[in-house]
Order: sequence, then C-alpha cells, then structure tokens
Amino acid sequence: ADNLVKLMDGQILVESERGKGTEFTVYISLPIAEEAEREEAKELMETKVEQERQKEIESFSLEGIRILLAEDNAINAEIAMELLDMQGAVVTRAENGQEAVRIFEQSVPGSFDVILMDIQMPVMDGWEATKVIRKMPRMDAELPIFAMSANAFLEDQRHSMEVGMNGHINKPVDYDEVRRLIGEQMYLRK
Repeated sequence: ADNLVKLMDGQILVESERGKGTEFTVYISLPIAEEAEREEAKELMETKVEQERQKEIESFSLEGIRILLAEDNAINAEIAMELLDMQGAVVTRAENGQEAVRIFEQSVPGSFDVILMDIQMPVMDGWEATKVIRKMPRMDAELPIFAMSANAFLEDQRHSMEVGMNGHINKPVDYDEVRRLIGEQMYLRK
C-alpha cells in the first residue's frame, strides 16, 4: 500500500498509541477531471445505455404478452390476431371502443399488458375509449395503449397523445413495428 501511495505522489501518516490502536491517514493528490473529459465519459455511458436499450427492444418477444385488440373490421382483426398469435401473443378482440372498455373494466387488474386501439370504430371510437379507460380507478389503467389508424395526419397523432395513448401505428400495420413499440413500453416500465 505504501508503494502505491508513493507512486501517486501521496503520503501515509501513522499514529500509534499503546492499548488504543493505530490510525493511518492517507493523503493523495488527484487531478480534477477536465469538464470535457467528464462530458465525454457521461456521453459514453449514455451511448452504452442507449445501445443496451435498443438491443433489448430489438430482441423483444411478444411471447405471452396479453393484448386487447379493438378493431371493428373483421378481416383486419382476423389478420392482426393471426400475426400476433404467430408471435406468441395472447389476443382478445373487441369489436368497438365500447366493448373494449367493457372487456377491460370486467377483467381482473393486470389481465392485459397492452391495448391496440383502432381509432375509427362505430358505437365508441378509440380516442373516447382510451379516455374512459385512463379515468378508471385501477392500477392497470395506465397500461400502454396504441392507436391504429389509416390516417397518418399529424393532427390525429397529436390527438392520440392528448387522450393518453402511448403511440400511433399507421395502417396497413407493420407488426414488427408493433412488437418494437410494445417492447419499448415494456422496457420503460421495468
């Protein structure tokens, strides 16, 4: 230890008192890192964290993920359910927003991991359904909800966020993008 301290231009002071013990005091002069060095180290760390995050999201699997799918179009719903099922997801379908609200409300809290919500549906649209779900006094009312819409307008995307949705998926749906978006939300909620 003495050699190590000397190599660092430091010194060790030793005070010893019989019956009481020995006290070692070590003095080392360490340079203060330059602001640029500190910033560089911080950026390096943030890059590493971001790379880890991306790796985890890219490799995310829908295996066992419980999805409530609100889709009024039977053909779209069938395609979605088939593709999600192939990835291992467990899908429950609602034919409109009102039914999605009812299914969610009557489910045991924690029954669903995510909701894929079509926007334009009869009886109750996806935005309205999302507002109702977000106001429910349940722990899981904050689960990820993604809008699905053929309208890619910025206004619609903005409105989806305003009502409490976590993302806006354009139709035709890219289910690999869906997997990544769900993975991102699951990563953020860890």
